[in-house]
Amino acid sequence: MEINVKKQRLWYSKTGRVPCSITVNNTALEQVSQYKHLGSWMTKDGKCEMDIKTRIGMAKDVFWKHKKLLKGNINLQTKKRMLNCYVFPVARYACESWTLNDERCINSFEQWRYRRMMKIKWTDEISNEEVLQRIRERELCLYISVKKQKMAFTGHVLRGSSGKDLLDVLEGKLKLNSKLTQGRPRKMWLDDIKSWTGLDSYEKIKNFVNDRKSWRACNITCQPSDTEEDS
Repeated sequence: MEINVKKQRLWYSKTGRVPCSITVNNTALEQVSQYKHLGSWMTKDGKCEMDIKTRIGMAKDVFWKHKKLLKGNINLQTKKRMLNCYVFPVARYACESWTLNDERCINSFEQWRYRRMMKIKWTDEISNEEVLQRIRERELCLYISVKKQKMAFTGHVLRGSSGKDLLDVLEGKLKLNSKLTQGRPRKMWLDDIKSWTGLDSYEKIKNFVNDRKSWRACNITCQPSDTEEDS
């Protein structure tokens, strides 16, 4: 296997205590605290806030590229379909790997999108509820779509359909010599699933996933509600 030294980087974790140095052809690889892998940002603390903010920023760029249509005098339902086609997929990219500590960032982006599309300024002092009424939506749907996508991926992984490697990542445990950090334990990837399903253990979730009919019914409840038709 050949390695391009100029393109390779050495990424280290925040929890690592032993310095690491790798040389290739007598050239030391550059150590970085974050890098982008397959379109997603990997950071030294293992959190996904940076990746979520990056995806939202990219989705805003897509919105501005189509602003003449999205802010133009066309049918509202057509505008929403364009958003679901061009903007939403950019924001949801790789959301299956996210640990959602706070949904406000996602909901704020969706509100921003509606307000720009309806040409509503912050000085107009219009509430979020009234914005949804004007846009003919019963609720914010981006966060719910992220939940649905992550739930579907969880069922795929826990049933073993994606191979054994992903199961080893979820079920495996590392023996660390370092002491635990102070403070409340961090929220884990599976904690979102526990919160959404009401199940308190990994074993219960895995047994529930094997019942495809029940899991599919649970996933359906994560779908956004039907939008009101244009009058």
